[in-house]
Amino acid sequence: MVKRIVYCETCERNIVLRRKQFEHVYHEVLCLLTLMSFGLAYVILKLLKKKDSCPNCQSKFDLDNLPPAREFEENVCA
Repeated sequence: MVKRIVYCETCERNIVLRRKQFEHVYHEVLCLLTLMSFGLAYVILKLLKKKDSCPNCQSKFDLDNLPPAREFEENVCA
């Protein structure tokens, strides 16, 4: 990349040409939008995933051939 050096008559000095930088507010907005888009994508993928796997070992269950549901006994401290 070739750096171009030009003389600025207003500043009265030689400067290296470059693009204008974003203001700080725009950096915050871009960061917020990026984080929100990743967060939204995570929520969408989480909601689209089927609830057919074990949370401990990630093994898949055949939901069509499940045995009848048992009542879970809850140990309640009195």
